[in-house]
Amino acid sequence: MAQSVRVYVKKQLRLDLLTFRQRDMYEIGNAGLEAVKARLAAAKGPEDAPAKPLKVPYARQKSRRFLGNRRTLRFTGKMLDNLKIRTVSETAAKAGLTSRKERTKGLANAR
Repeated sequence: MAQSVRVYVKKQLRLDLLTFRQRDMYEIGNAGLEAVKARLAAAKGPEDAPAKPLKVPYARQKSRRFLGNRRTLRFTGKMLDNLKIRTVSETAAKAGLTSRKERTKGLANAR
């Protein structure tokens, strides 16, 4: 099995530690992340169907902040901005949240 390498070391991006295959996998992973972010910006779900409508109070709150009332997973934008490739091997690239605060918030949202 290929060994995984952390891409971020103390919040710094370290691409010089990667082999050619790992660097290619990093590029493929970034292309996948961009596709996910583009789908979210278009308010699409995982199957490219329209996302679920927002609850009425949250839709009002978002509309007051001029963010629209569609489910784009962007309220402040911090969580999606922290979604980056975290570990890379020769066969896989894994994305995760880079900030500890956002990781905690993501775990709470997943529950």
